[in-house]
Amino acid sequence: MATENYRLIRQAIHNRTQVIATYGGHPREFCPHVLGLKQGVEHVFGYQFGGTSESGLGPPGSVENWLCMSIAGLSDLVLVTGSWHSGAHQGKSRENCIDEVDVYVPVGWSLMPLASLEAA
Repeated sequence: MATENYRLIRQAIHNRTQVIATYGGHPREFCPHVLGLKQGVEHVFGYQFGGTSESGLGPPGSVENWLCMSIAGLSDLVLVTGSWHSGAHQGKSRENCIDEVDVYVPVGWSLMPLASLEAA
């Protein structure tokens, strides 16, 4: 059974909603792009556009701003309305973060697989 944070991130992907949360002691503002499991553990692959991180953020659109987070490590999660952010994928991929995809935002903005989202 999915956790509440997992369900909220699923909703954020479906609605193209920004997420604000704390992860690794840092406030993060990100747009989730892929949600699923890594070795049975809930994870999200997203594009961070605001907040802080240990290594700092790259410029807007930078590949450096992709991040992989375990859902269990997220706290104070809130969905907010705002512009959708993404960036170049070269060098970073969701395959290192998630091996069992639930929902994702592919290029072109259509949500796949929508049926799994509607069934929840």
